[in-house]
Amino acid sequence: LTCGTPLCESGTYSMQQVANAACTVTLQNPLGIDATLANVSVQSNIPEPHCGPGEELWGASCYYYPSDVQTWDRAEAACQDHGGSAWHLVALNTPAEDLWVRSATAPMRDVQIGFNDQVSEGDHVWSNGSCNSYLNWDGLTSQPNDFPAGSEQCVRMMALDGRWEDTDCSGDAHLYVCEGPVRDAQ
Repeated sequence: LTCGTPLCESGTYSMQQVANAACTVTLQNPLGIDATLANVSVQSNIPEPHCGPGEELWGASCYYYPSDVQTWDRAEAACQDHGGSAWHLVALNTPAEDLWVRSATAPMRDVQIGFNDQVSEGDHVWSNGSCNSYLNWDGLTSQPNDFPAGSEQCVRMMALDGRWEDTDCSGDAHLYVCEGPVRDAQ
């Protein structure tokens, strides 16, 4: 992608994003390129990126919205049970993704997300390993506050405003959102 930085978790590009930003994309196989005529033809056997049953496609990921509630630890395990080791609690890497996920969940309910500092206190990472490029902590309650000290290593999106707060990983059960790879991504 020659203009702008792609989303940090993205390995594919939304053609709508490319069209809206007047960008270009380097084309790769399976394509037929006639360099003398500068013609590009897309072969008909290119599978369309898609998600599995009950999942929703947004950007370069598939999202699954279970209707049950789980503690953070159990929600992370449930995401992997749903789609395998590449599935985790959602990683919110942009304001747009954060708003999209919040808009698809019950506004009066907290939602478990994949941000946590279980390995190193104060060093929050996403459970799927994606980069830490966006934060949406609740400033009114000075999040993350890890209160009492050492007791809050997992993060959830709070009801109504969607800001984030740290919480006990095995504490209260809440809704959760899973994120995994797109099938047949090119």
